[in-house]
Amino acid sequence: MENNSWKETLEELWGQTCRTALDLGDAAGRGAKAAGKTAETAARYAKLKLEEADLTAQVRRKLQRVGEMVYATHTGDPTGSDAMEEALLEIDSLREVLREKERQRLGLRGLRRCGGCGAMNEGKNEYCTNCGQPLERQAEE
Repeated sequence: MENNSWKETLEELWGQTCRTALDLGDAAGRGAKAAGKTAETAARYAKLKLEEADLTAQVRRKLQRVGEMVYATHTGDPTGSDAMEEALLEIDSLREVLREKERQRLGLRGLRRCGGCGAMNEGKNEYCTNCGQPLERQAEE
């Protein structure tokens, strides 16, 4: 009888060991998945930062060109208003794309910028904590 008791105890210990091993495997899998998601988010964040830097450089070049056109007008060699308008519209377009990239990047960190005062807010906020203006709703990604 005592032999059966030891056998049952060993079987119970083996069962607990197997369940613990499965639980640890599940936990490791969840940890790996979380780490992968964090790495993916970090990569998306870095990519958005690079895209923002590129767009900012493009805006600077366009603004420099507009400045050159204005100065040319001052010195008596005016640039056509169509060329100036085209350059300004390109700048507007680039800035809109830049704002969208920033919104996406901030969203990865759970933040939103107020369109009124520029203050940073938690993504869950409906109103700016600085000025009280309603925050633009974020599209689900």
